[in-house]
Amino acid sequence: MPWIDIPEGVKSISKKCFYFCVSLRKVKLPKGLITIEEGAFEWCKTLLELKIPKKVKTIGKRAFAFCDMLTSLKIPKNIKSIGYAAFRNCTKLKEVNIEEGVENIGRSAFYLCTSLEIVQIPKSIGKIERAAFMWCYSLKQVNFPEGLTEIGDYTFDRCTNLEDFVIPKSVTRIGNSAFYNCNKLKNIIIPSNVTVIEKDAFELKNENPIFSETPNELVGWVFGWKSPNVKVYWAGEWHYDQDGTPIPN
Repeated sequence: MPWIDIPEGVKSISKKCFYFCVSLRKVKLPKGLITIEEGAFEWCKTLLELKIPKKVKTIGKRAFAFCDMLTSLKIPKNIKSIGYAAFRNCTKLKEVNIEEGVENIGRSAFYLCTSLEIVQIPKSIGKIERAAFMWCYSLKQVNFPEGLTEIGDYTFDRCTNLEDFVIPKSVTRIGNSAFYNCNKLKNIIIPSNVTVIEKDAFELKNENPIFSETPNELVGWVFGWKSPNVKVYWAGEWHYDQDGTPIPN
């Protein structure tokens, strides 16, 4: 069964409908589709092409987990939340474009997407849940606009090639091990609105400094929020150079 054309009129793909259809290479979803339920295409290991219709509102948990051959993905705006582990272990997935309107990236949504390099995040995203991008060790760049309020526990844990990440000023909480072992991170600036940083959030093995907009640690910054080898420059101890890069005074 290498090809499926689901007819117009179908509004929902039921739970585990195509589960473990390992020969399925292409599926055409109807324009009026609204719901893709839990595990609908889980373990479709040779699925190459996927275009999610614009009217889809729900992607259930593990809906496309272990679809190893998918390389790119566009999440349409009507999907308010990307379900738990919806795309976990999509190991060939390189680029994800999430449209404006999506509000939540669910727990482990892109866990172990080991080829993922670029993620475009819209302003509408308010929360990234636990382990959303954990073990995405090819991830180099994530663009987050203002509006994000929380970076969940283990969100970028072991994203060992992540270099560029600007923490939006709207963020108030950085979760446990959020950037654990992100050893290529540089020019980390912690905005003054961040009132909570959990344990091991910046457990890094490099010696790149962290620059804080606060004059000292806040009450909500848990002991052990960073590794001992990482130096912090507090407000008044650093400035931006002409290129906008933070440097010590």
